[in-house]
Order: sequence, then C-alpha cells, then structure tokens
Amino acid sequence: WVRPDAEDLLRLTELVEEGAVSVHVSETLPLERAADAHRLNQEGRTRGKIVVTVAWEVEPAG
Repeated sequence: WVRPDAEDLLRLTELVEEGAVSVHVSETLPLERAADAHRLNQEGRTRGKIVVTVAWEVEPAG
C-alpha cells in the first residue's frame, strides 16, 4: 500500500510548480462522455492522461 506522506507531497508540489514535472493530457471530456473516456483508456492508444470534467451548477443562496 502507498500511504500519503506530507513531506513527499510537498516536494512533489514544489517540482510541479518549478516545471520539473508535467502531465500530458491527451483528451478532456465532459462527464456525459465518461463512457468514451473509458473506451479510450481501454484501447490503450492515448499518449497521456484522459481528464473527465464535471460542471457544477450552484444554486444562488436566498
């Protein structure tokens, strides 16, 4: 098991902020296309991460 370690997470954050670590995103799809995202992942043809976005609608207070 991998356990979160605050020191490691802080160092990783620093590396990302310095630009030493980057993530290639090959596809960004809305939640409605989650099945497509899953299919792309299963095909194994993507060269990067597949991001599924979630749009939140906030009701006004009052």
